[in-house]
Amino acid sequence: MLAAVPAALRNITGIHVERRRPRTLLMEAAKVEDEHTLESMLNPEASLKTKGHRVEIIIETLGVQGRGSASSERVFPVEHTHTGMVRALEEWSEVLQAMTSEHAALSKGAQFMGEFEASYMEAHGAMMQLDEDRE
Repeated sequence: MLAAVPAALRNITGIHVERRRPRTLLMEAAKVEDEHTLESMLNPEASLKTKGHRVEIIIETLGVQGRGSASSERVFPVEHTHTGMVRALEEWSEVLQAMTSEHAALSKGAQFMGEFEASYMEAHGAMMQLDEDRE
């Protein structure tokens, strides 16, 4: 997986891969009220959709001097390891791109943002910098 990370980012990117028991994942999800994880792992009868261990992958890249980070987390059945790794890297890349890009002003409203709508309408710089020169 590290080979898929651009060389310039390898010293500021961490990759955590762990094999997990479904019960452990479900207990953690219930504790933090993570409905997405619960719904993706359980069928309507509250039993596991697929049996067996899961693989958890977390990829995180730190910004300049540790201010901000871009990360992605993915959990999938062991038999889907290759596809899961590819998807985790794709998601991380998309998050990193969004965090390090300039954002143009929105032409339409962002009503879904509620009280924060006005701040999302304006153009703004990148949320995260990867090198000192752009700080």
